[in-house]
Amino acid sequence: MYMKDSVVLGESILAVKQSELQEVLRLINSGPQSTVNLVRDQTKLYLECICDGLASNVEELEDVSRLTLSTPLRNVEDATCTLSTNRFIDVQEMTEGDRSYLMLSPTQLGRAALVSSLPPDAALFVFSDLQQATKAIALDSELHMLYLVTPTNCSVWQGCDWNHLHSIFSKLSAGEKRVAKLVGANDRFLVSRLRNPSISTSDRNTQLHLRFFSALALFDVVNEKSIDEVARRFRISRGTLQTLQQQSATYAAMVVAFCSRLGWTYLCDLLKGFASRLAFGVRRELTELVSIAGIDASRARIFHEQGITSMVELSNCQLKKICEVLSLAVPFSSSNTSDGLNEWLFGEPRIRLEEAAALLRERASDAVKDHLRSLGLSVDQIKMPSSTDSATGAPSPEGDAPCSDPVVDLKDSGYSDDEVTSTKASSIANTDNNSTAVNKSLVIDEQINGNCRTEELHCSVIDDESIDLFSESMEELAISDRVQTAPALDSEGLSGAGEVDDLENSLLKVSLIYGEENQPEDSFDEPPSFKSPIVKRSPAILRSQKASCMKGKVPRSPLAERNFNSTPDQRHPAIKRARQPVLANSPSTASPLLKNLRMERLLPPTAPNADLDINDVCRTESAWNYFAQRSSLWNKVGVALVKERSSASAAKVTGICLCPTDGWPHFIPLTEEYFPGNDEEEAVCPSSTPSQSITLDERVSCVASIMRSCELFLIDALRDCHVLRRSFELENLRVKSVSYMAFLGHLRQGDRVQSLSEIAAKFQWNFDWSSLLRMNPRIACGAQAYLASRLVDMLTPIVVSCSSSESLHLELRSLQAVNSMCLGGFCFDRALCSSLTQRLKKNIEQLENDCFTLIGHQFNLDSSKQVSEVLFSRLKLACPGGSSTKKHLSTSKAILEQMEKQHPIVSNILRYRRLKHALTQCLIPMQYFVDVDGMVRSHCDMNTSTGRILCVEPSVQTVPKDEVLDGIGLRHLFKAQQGCVLISADYCQLELRVLAHLSEDPALLEVFKRGQDVFADMSHLLGISRDTTKKLCYGVIYGMGAKTLGETVKKSVNEANELIKNFFQSFPRVRTFINNTKDKAVKAGFVTTVLGRRRVTCSTRGRQEDVARDDRQSINYVIQGTASEIFKRAHSGVGRRPKGSDTISDDHTR
Repeated sequence: MYMKDSVVLGESILAVKQSELQEVLRLINSGPQSTVNLVRDQTKLYLECICDGLASNVEELEDVSRLTLSTPLRNVEDATCTLSTNRFIDVQEMTEGDRSYLMLSPTQLGRAALVSSLPPDAALFVFSDLQQATKAIALDSELHMLYLVTPTNCSVWQGCDWNHLHSIFSKLSAGEKRVAKLVGANDRFLVSRLRNPSISTSDRNTQLHLRFFSALALFDVVNEKSIDEVARRFRISRGTLQTLQQQSATYAAMVVAFCSRLGWTYLCDLLKGFASRLAFGVRRELTELVSIAGIDASRARIFHEQGITSMVELSNCQLKKICEVLSLAVPFSSSNTSDGLNEWLFGEPRIRLEEAAALLRERASDAVKDHLRSLGLSVDQIKMPSSTDSATGAPSPEGDAPCSDPVVDLKDSGYSDDEVTSTKASSIANTDNNSTAVNKSLVIDEQINGNCRTEELHCSVIDDESIDLFSESMEELAISDRVQTAPALDSEGLSGAGEVDDLENSLLKVSLIYGEENQPEDSFDEPPSFKSPIVKRSPAILRSQKASCMKGKVPRSPLAERNFNSTPDQRHPAIKRARQPVLANSPSTASPLLKNLRMERLLPPTAPNADLDINDVCRTESAWNYFAQRSSLWNKVGVALVKERSSASAAKVTGICLCPTDGWPHFIPLTEEYFPGNDEEEAVCPSSTPSQSITLDERVSCVASIMRSCELFLIDALRDCHVLRRSFELENLRVKSVSYMAFLGHLRQGDRVQSLSEIAAKFQWNFDWSSLLRMNPRIACGAQAYLASRLVDMLTPIVVSCSSSESLHLELRSLQAVNSMCLGGFCFDRALCSSLTQRLKKNIEQLENDCFTLIGHQFNLDSSKQVSEVLFSRLKLACPGGSSTKKHLSTSKAILEQMEKQHPIVSNILRYRRLKHALTQCLIPMQYFVDVDGMVRSHCDMNTSTGRILCVEPSVQTVPKDEVLDGIGLRHLFKAQQGCVLISADYCQLELRVLAHLSEDPALLEVFKRGQDVFADMSHLLGISRDTTKKLCYGVIYGMGAKTLGETVKKSVNEANELIKNFFQSFPRVRTFINNTKDKAVKAGFVTTVLGRRRVTCSTRGRQEDVARDDRQSINYVIQGTASEIFKRAHSGVGRRPKGSDTISDDHTR
């Protein structure tokens, strides 16, 4: 436990298990150095306190935080700023005498997060997910709706086979692929995972695709496919699938509660049935029966097959019929015949069959009555069945005679559409004097025994009598609605528009009210925007002055400095285009939350400190002509793109923003689409409708001309240049990249560059970039262009301080060369690829049959576990590696190569893996990246710690050079363009030569001066083979330990230690260089390459393993980083004119 102040009085008593006693005593006696501060993000706690009325200002939240005895991850002011920015709470300035303070109150979104038990981050994700779905939702099947209630759970797909998932995706129906396109899943990403399966599951695209496959699996489950069948289809365990099923049921209930509290009635109706369906794995028509305690999916299915499809039919059914159905649903057991008892009801003790039937019918009747009461209907005159059935009104001795009196009337209840007999309806009378509010301000007047009374309805996500699967979570999700008295309605509009659930409710006699009673959900105060019955707001409120957060003696805080109101002088001076005003009380079938948001936009927004002036140059023809003339004087320009994903493989540019280094952004739309913002965004940066007289071809031509003549500053140059090439046919561009400059300036976490807003926060601005970058595409694009035009020059001194000016100059030249290489592309032989693919598939199939013939049965050659069982359990082959602590013995390539002589199946497995890898990791993925001109254009990543250049999407670097089939290798797929040749160039032992230069070891330098086979000379000197010498040298460079080196050269640990010792004895200055590098890393805190590029070392020297790893990385960085600089210098000079030849571009000389 963490406490802010030391406690010197009192005593503490700790109760522990006997097995934990020694560990507890060790912790107590270990001293203060083992004390751990408990740090938690308390944002959710703050939101709950505000919603529950426990706190209404910052001081009260700080008091609550102190009571938790833990250190908050962020202070209260930062957390409340975040909640306010994300519209979870409203912040209003209040004054009491001379004291000013901020009043915090929950918004509808904040309450929805509380009711659904969703943390703020998760609530924002659900909110955006559902909002996106409202724009386009596929209703031809339930898959899209099921996707919306499927949580992201990557643990379900731990170690999944991406090749198998790609196979499933390729076989989806047209409707299922339409859903995949709507949610963003595509086969191109699956192919990329085939090539690089090590991508982290935290990657957003990975999570999206795994969530889609989870929805596919659940789609089969709710359509009553067996768990075993679904588990086999998706190759996941049965238990894992059941866990996903239960988690999704709980998540579905949370999403439904979230929608209900927001007032999204129609979306709530679409999703509300999935919680119980996921819990039981049944179709929609069975959900009514499974809500009765004692009926599970299998019993409900039998009832449905026998014609009993609803609670009403079950409550009217004969006991004899119910007994017959239960006899069909429950398996016969000989052990139960002696006493006549059996488990007729799911999850309940053994009882007699007749008792179970009567109990089910009674529960069904009670459920129907409860539903009628929830509709405000009187059920006092409804005759419910007794313990015996009667055909004529007289009791039946056996209790199974048909009923003459119907139980209920369901004309309005929605429980049955087919078999409803004549029934008695409860009387409903109207009253004129008294009106009360029920279920979110809906009032239904009932006449019961001549008196008016009000029933309070309780809306719960799952029926109380359902199974207790969600017993804990459902308590939090239950929505208790209130009974309130009604004030007079305002003539201008409806009172509390945000509280209205459904327009259809107006067909009833209802009153829309706001009550005074303090019900459970109203233990906190609603903000005035939800309480006031007046829809229209006065101009004085809309134009209230900017709030000064703290006055008098109260100190100012970061929260207080935020702008919660906008003033007229903050608006842009330009003329705002005319707009049709949005009427809050206009008839609309949209979500009630959307109306509330429209009203909230009229309230003072959290605006940036200054307006960003974006010039819409296409607004008039004269403005366009002036822009065209002015842009001819530019030589440097920041560029940002508005991109729209038009297909799975390309992004379409719909707008571009150009910003000179000393001016404002100029926005040019490149489609007929217009980019207006909401009221808040228009107040910050007004937009103008583009003139139709300026054609798209004219715009594209002008933009292309500017980019050819200027040096371009882009946020991510290597990515954006591919888009520019496709849209404007531009290749040889002069570019600089903000993200790469930030990486070189150490503005990163690991190998991930900080976000643009994080980078911008390092400098002083008059803009709130975090707000601007989240606005509509036009404003966000303008903000990016403005930042790009400034940040390159602002980051330059930071980069130089982290390396040197010479290093920066080299990196920028290398960026230019790599970009030119990627845009030029590699010529690809499609015909050879297609032919080789077909031949490989046939060979792989033949190898599989050969293996099955040798072993006598089929098994999965892609499963290392099954291969291990075949080799070591069935064939009893000896494993060179000995026993293993893993679940099965290793079947790695190194192990199988040592076992080739033991059995012919081993050679077949090795060849199968080699061909399968060539097919799935190279051939099939590469075909997706071939452009229409027959070129493969890779993306390159230069954000690596050692300075290496990685080729991705596709990775042409990793194409193996070995022969695959009949003398053909995969590198034969790449050919020279017509009239060109391919030149191969490489450095011999580059990193080893760098080591010789840096260590200045005379023996190692002498080996290189001879100009012969370096490893052969060294092997003669060390007395070992050439191959072992090569592995030993690179093992020293990469910091390989004795154990790893021994496994590499197939020797024991002692022998590997002896090899390392002999190496350092033969080249003693290498040991001195390594030790000096370690010492410098500790003393200076960093190591550098030859040109001065730095790697900052770990500031704390903790565990021995961490110290050893940091030392290895420091040594590796100096050697590999210097080698990378040599390579970049050579690569950037490839485009120069070779002696005696014409000038050629570097994409022809790779």
